[in-house]
Amino acid sequence: MKDLTVIRQFLPTHPYDPEEVTRTAISLSLQYANYNHDFIIKAKAEAKDRLTQDLYAICDTGYGLLISELQDSIQSLANKDYSGLENSLSKCPRFVSDCQNALGDMITPQILDGSKKQADIVSMSIIAEGLIQK
Repeated sequence: MKDLTVIRQFLPTHPYDPEEVTRTAISLSLQYANYNHDFIIKAKAEAKDRLTQDLYAICDTGYGLLISELQDSIQSLANKDYSGLENSLSKCPRFVSDCQNALGDMITPQILDGSKKQADIVSMSIIAEGLIQK
C-alpha cells in the first residue's frame, strides 16, 4: 500500500500512538457512517416509488453493515485483536461502494458527497491500522 509507505517515511520518529490514531480514525468513520445512514433512512422513507425505495434499502443495509463492522473494529482494537481489526476494516470500503453503485445515476449530491467523505475516512482508518506494530 503506497500510502502506508509514504506515511511511515514522514512519521518514523514522531511520538504518536498508532493505536490512538487508529481509534480516532475509526471513531470519526463511525460518526460519518451514522450520519450517512440516518440520511439514507430518511431518503428511503421519502422516496415516492418502489424502485427508489429498494435502491435506498440496499444503502440502508450497506451502511448498517458498515456501522457494525466499525463497531467490531473498535472492539477488536480495544482487545488488541489486530487480525479481527484488519478483517473488519477490510470489509468497510465495499459497503460504501455498494451504495454508490446501487444508486448509480439516481445518487443525490448529498449522498455522493457523504459517501466520498466516508470512503476517505474508511481509507484513513485502514492506513492508520497498518501503522500499528503487531
